[in-house]
Amino acid sequence: MLWAPSTPDDGDAALAAGTPADATYNFCTGIYAAEARRGAAALETLLCDAAARSAAHLADSDGRYPVLDGVVAAAGRVLVGARVGVPLGTLVRGKELVLWKADEWHRHFAAPALRLDGAMRGLAAATAAWRGVEFASWPKLLAARAATAAGRAAAYFPQVYDRAVGRQMEGEGDHVTHPG
Repeated sequence: MLWAPSTPDDGDAALAAGTPADATYNFCTGIYAAEARRGAAALETLLCDAAARSAAHLADSDGRYPVLDGVVAAAGRVLVGARVGVPLGTLVRGKELVLWKADEWHRHFAAPALRLDGAMRGLAAATAAWRGVEFASWPKLLAARAATAAGRAAAYFPQVYDRAVGRQMEGEGDHVTHPG
């Protein structure tokens, strides 16, 4: 069952590649396990509410609601991403898609008994908090890119230097000077 409540594990230290408080945290590529867990809890609430409404109110009818099934499927995919360590930038876009699908369900199809208002409010609050983390990380983005470039340069500089100096020294012995 995809929407069974999860428990935090001790492997989150491996996922915490950076936190929004770090000077080089990149919202688009950084993984922040505590925020991912918080977002997963909001998604689990939405999934449980959607499944409960589907089972209680739609079980006696002969048809299914594809839009509600789409909400459940999208939320399930984003929940899996939150559990495996996808960057927050990707997760927030997925959560916004789930909110968009749930809003479509509310505007066009949901009867008052089938609405997901409480779960949507919690998911919207978590999404807004993540957008706040994104806005806070914008000034740090340049520092993160500079740190990445410096790390690459430090890794490749010895190889480039050896090749440049080695070829220059090889070329000096082969050079013939013509007398005047």
